[in-house]
Amino acid sequence: MIQGIGYALYEERALDPATGLVLSTGLEDYRIPGMADVPEIDLHWDEAGFEHVAGGGVGLGEVVALPVAAAIANAVHDATGRRQYALPIRPDRVIEPGGAR
Repeated sequence: MIQGIGYALYEERALDPATGLVLSTGLEDYRIPGMADVPEIDLHWDEAGFEHVAGGGVGLGEVVALPVAAAIANAVHDATGRRQYALPIRPDRVIEPGGAR
């Protein structure tokens, strides 16, 4: 969940417009969320288990990041009426004409 908040609000891959080279090449290039940046999170586990999955294994990591970003984008739209199409969602992008693309 916290990774999804970071993806939606902080992470950005910056490119050099002249060369196309990636300028943000590591974690030191953007802020990641800390404890003060995230709300209290209520977790719910699927008590039924995953025996129905071939091999019995299920990943629980990065798969949750994308729905969190979409939920935040929808919350921003509900609050402002402005649809965001680019990440990270930042205040300057929310107020720019036409919304971020």
